Amino acid sequence: MGRPVESVVDGSVVRAVDVVDQNSVELQEDIENLTRFQDAVEDIDLNGSRTGVSGGAGSVRVMNSDVKADTDKVLDLYRKHFFPGDDYPDGIDLYAEKFGISVAAADFFDEISRPKNINDKDALEKVKYLDGSNPMAPDHIEEFVGLAEYPKALRKSIDEDADVERTSLEHYRREIDSIEQDLLELNREYTLPMGIDSAIDVVDELEELEDRVDGLRERREHELRRRPDILDEYFEKNLEMFYEDEEFDNPVLSDLDSLEGSINEAYDNIVV
Repeated sequence: MGRPVESVVDGSVVRAVDVVDQNSVELQEDIENLTRFQDAVEDIDLNGSRTGVSGGAGSVRVMNSDVKADTDKVLDLYRKHFFPGDDYPDGIDLYAEKFGISVAAADFFDEISRPKNINDKDALEKVKYLDGSNPMAPDHIEEFVGLAEYPKALRKSIDEDADVERTSLEHYRREIDSIEQDLLELNREYTLPMGIDSAIDVVDELEELEDRVDGLRERREHELRRRPDILDEYFEKNLEMFYEDEEFDNPVLSDLDSLEGSINEAYDNIVV
């Protein structure tokens, strides 16, 4: 029907699976880092609990000893676990300037304020306390360890939704590959010029492949319409970020467009 080819799709679905897998690994690494951060915060030696020179109520530090404020230690641990090279995400410095807090505190605020189940005002107040070089009691430690659960839970939710996307992509990858192989086999079996009987057979085969492409397209579009009902809306925003470095808007529809274009080209070759 035309020149020999090895492929008729650009492999958008295959690349999309790789992108989702890569981001899933990064999400798991973030969750592990957050857990290590929580463990490190729980191990902080609180200034208020240190034994030292007695005098008056409670304990005080030894004269001239260099005791670092507890909240400074928390932010130091946050930097250590997430930004050892002070390479913060774009826009975080704007948060820091807007709220008058350090960049590390601004990033922590950005993380804990993303989930829906935490109030932005409360989150900002807690972060400002954290950024104020304050001493902390055990209940403060417990509070900040608890705050880190929000970005962990959010990442777990995104990863679960990413797994739904991965499963869907793998299904379409198999279907698209099957159609592509049938189209390539048809291209190898029938060469130009061909008789009228062969042309009729090829057209029948192409119409069947076209129906399969249309069926997959309809299913995918229906799936995309339903996705906001079955996935967290935050995943939709992250999905755009997952694919932002790729040239396709939707990997499945992109490959189906390629298949459709090749089928139409085969029709045109038969007519010629």
